[in-house]
Amino acid sequence: MKHITNLYIEPTTECNLSCSICSRNHWTNETIGHMEHHTFERMISSLPPNVERIVFSGVGEPLTHPNILSLIAQAKATGCKVGLVTNGVLLDDTMANELLKLELDELWVSLDSVHEEEVSSLSGDMDNINVYDNVLAFAKKRPGHYTSPKTTTLGIAFILMKSNLQQFRHLLKKAPFMGVDMIKATHLLPYDEAQLSEICYERLLGMNLFQEQQAITTHVDIPLMESSHLEDEGILNQLISPTLSASLFEVPIVRQKDKCKFVEDGYIFVRWDGEVSPCVALLHDHYAMQQGVKRFNGSCSYGNVKDCSLQEIWDQREYQEFRKRVADFVFSPCTSCGPCDLFETNGADCSGNIFPTCGACLWAQGLFQCP
Repeated sequence: MKHITNLYIEPTTECNLSCSICSRNHWTNETIGHMEHHTFERMISSLPPNVERIVFSGVGEPLTHPNILSLIAQAKATGCKVGLVTNGVLLDDTMANELLKLELDELWVSLDSVHEEEVSSLSGDMDNINVYDNVLAFAKKRPGHYTSPKTTTLGIAFILMKSNLQQFRHLLKKAPFMGVDMIKATHLLPYDEAQLSEICYERLLGMNLFQEQQAITTHVDIPLMESSHLEDEGILNQLISPTLSASLFEVPIVRQKDKCKFVEDGYIFVRWDGEVSPCVALLHDHYAMQQGVKRFNGSCSYGNVKDCSLQEIWDQREYQEFRKRVADFVFSPCTSCGPCDLFETNGADCSGNIFPTCGACLWAQGLFQCP
């Protein structure tokens, strides 16, 4: 992608929750803060012409920013579609009305058992918050709630873990009656050893499952059928064999490997302090567990919007060279090769690539996704 099309802004790193699965608990040398108004003004006043979508997201809770409504209003004034990702705790009646008044285009609410447990621990101070009720109330307030198209797309972001799969099933059943337009599920990135037992993708990487058809595989094209028959006869388990590739009425069931949506689709991420990163994984320093190893993932910035425009940063030679490496995906196959000395950081790899290396990125291996 030659142009910036999606601008993700982290308005704050402050959060009203402290979920055990959040990377904020495993940061190194990070500061908690809000994006200053002049930083936002400088960035938005020189917005590249091809930007189509602005999303307020990041690691903190955007609604804790004291001027978040003003930031959304300014983003809307650019003519771009504007979205917001929230944990839903502060999505009360007043906030819902304000967001709808601003004609927010997308609202994504994080819902999973970990968030619910953390919200429950706050209920003594915050009047028995129920995020599900907040989502339902917001949906009903939308003009066009019972018609299509709706003024604001309402989505649920869900982190899949072994312990919350039952809750996910319940959400799938409940969502249509809540007015939810979309559910985007992703996997858990474990930040310590205790979370390793919760991941639902351990076989996918090591055994190369859900692969594209290759010379060494047999391809199976299946029709629509009741899932119980697939499960009862063990067919579903066989379909994810490393010796098979599969499609559903000629629509491939594959995970796209060695492909970065952020680079290919023109995404750019601006941290609360103005630093510009290519993706969410490179926004902050953090440790994570991968293949049983505690791995350090260093943040990467190609400039700061306080000093340069987004377009000037995007056009820098180093940033262009990085995007070319990612598009060609010349990195070592770290997710399937196994840990080595170089695997412990994203600083370099055995193919001779320099920081930041992306061979261990689970987003690029078709397992992780963002709203």
